[in-house]
Amino acid sequence: MWTCPICCITTYLSANILNSSMTVKIVKRMRDETITASPQTSIKEIANMMAEHGVGCVIITHMESPIGIITDRDIVLRVVAKGKNYDILVEEVMTKDILVAHENDQIRDVVKIMREKSIRRIPVIDNNGNLSGIVTFDDIFVELADEIFNLSRIPRAGMPPKTY
Repeated sequence: MWTCPICCITTYLSANILNSSMTVKIVKRMRDETITASPQTSIKEIANMMAEHGVGCVIITHMESPIGIITDRDIVLRVVAKGKNYDILVEEVMTKDILVAHENDQIRDVVKIMREKSIRRIPVIDNNGNLSGIVTFDDIFVELADEIFNLSRIPRAGMPPKTY
């Protein structure tokens, strides 16, 4: 019987790493070069920002606080597929009820939210509610890959350690 290797890794990570040693604060993996825009920015401008910065989402802010998010997928499904004009304002199509992480949140807690809500990006806020960065599924994956690599360096009992 064939077993999906991704499923095995995810199960292992959930059971062993995320519930025990992954107590690093989310701020360690957060990207602080987050691209933001106001709610009055046009979709065309948002798409140009994404292309210019090589990102898949823009956080929509009001007075430095995140109030929405728009992704490249949102633009395709909510604008292009519906034949809407690209000059419409982002506030008309952005996701408004966004989940946020706090700088003091643990990676395992953010992963749990991402998994339960099927989201790939979460804005991170400081104690004042202001945007301080974003954490993505890819950021978390890199952290987990680092953890797996570190675990692989633990020598097995009775075997000499491998040199890398």
